[in-house]
Parts: sequence; structure tokens; C-alpha cells
Amino acid sequence: MTENVHDQMVSRTRKLINDALIELIEEKGFDGITIRDLTAKAGINRGTFYLHYRDKYDLMEKVQEDILQGFLEIILKLNPYEALKYFSHNTPYPIMVQIFVYLKRNGRILKVLLGPKGDPAFPKKMKDLIRNNIFEKLVKNQGSNLQNGSIAHEYLPAIGTSVNFGVIEQWLENGMVHSPEEMAMIYFKIINLIRSKTY
Repeated sequence: MTENVHDQMVSRTRKLINDALIELIEEKGFDGITIRDLTAKAGINRGTFYLHYRDKYDLMEKVQEDILQGFLEIILKLNPYEALKYFSHNTPYPIMVQIFVYLKRNGRILKVLLGPKGDPAFPKKMKDLIRNNIFEKLVKNQGSNLQNGSIAHEYLPAIGTSVNFGVIEQWLENGMVHSPEEMAMIYFKIINLIRSKTY
């Protein structure tokens, strides 16, 4: 078996397992899932499952890592000055559009992970990623206006993160009816509002 064929088989098996996880969380919640449930839903045997994951918790952790890593890779491309230039021309910033395209492509699993049947720890992981990468790039480091604003500096990350995470969560919950381009503009309008309220 060539390496390429092997990689394809591994990828296909993991997708079957990941899809099974999503469906089962929707049906019964993560706590109620067993390895037997996962293997039956994925159409594989237990031995195959254990070739890829130690247990359901390892599976959940790796699913979350993959989602967040993909999210982070796009976020790291953000250029705050370039983004504001696009916004000033009332044009969606392409990198922000990419972020929402990514979120939409992974909307089902994100909605499950952020929902009441998912992992209670996941929202904090996502908020930390937003605060440490999006908020600080696009708001906190935009200049002295934020540093000398009417809101104490240490609360700004909490405010920005909660508002922006809430926008993403609400969009997912509402079935992502607005396009990624529309969401990119909505996002920057909120960022601009936060900045203006700190003067």
C-alpha cells in the first residue's frame, strides 16, 4: 500500500469517526456516548477506533484542536491596518471573510461543541483564541485611544471578546443566514463601536 493511499484511508476513517461523534452529540450529548455507539455509527470495529484515538475524550480533544488550529491559521493572517482600510471603504476585509467562510464550513460541529450537549470547556478555548489573536490585533493595539479611554484597560479584552464571540455564536445559532461577506462587515462595525465607546 502506498503512503498516499494509506493517508487517504486514515483521513476517511477519521472523518467517519468525527461525523459519528457530531451526530451522537446531537442525539444524546457527549456524556452519553460510548465507544460502541461511535463504532456502530461510523461502521468500523473497536480495533480501528483505537488505532486513531485512546478514548472518546482523546477524540473530542483532537476534534477541538483541529477546529481551533484551522481557525488560528487564518486569524494569524490578519493585518489590522489593512483591515481598517477596507472597512473605511465599506468593503469586506478578505481575511475576515475567510474566517467566516471557515466558521460556516465547520458550522455544524461548532454549533454542537458550543451547545449544551457539547463540551463546556470549548467556549472558553474559543474565547481565549479570539481574545489573544483577533481582539488584540484589531482593537487593543490600535493606539492610545483605547489605552486612555473611559473603560479601565484590564476590562477591554473581556468586553471585546464577549461581544465578538457572541456575534459568532449568534450567527451559528441562527443558521448562518448572513453571508461571510455580510458578517465581515457586521464584525467590523461592532469593533468600531467598541472603539468609539472607549473614548
